[in-house]
Amino acid sequence: MQKDEAQTKKENIMKLEAEARKGKKGKGE
Repeated sequence: MQKDEAQTKKENIMKLEAEARKGKKGKGE
């Protein structure tokens, strides 16, 4: 179960990072 939680956190972080990159691209940075 701990592995599951760690993977979920990893996926959430990756999603946040991807969204942050998209946001930066949209701003033209």
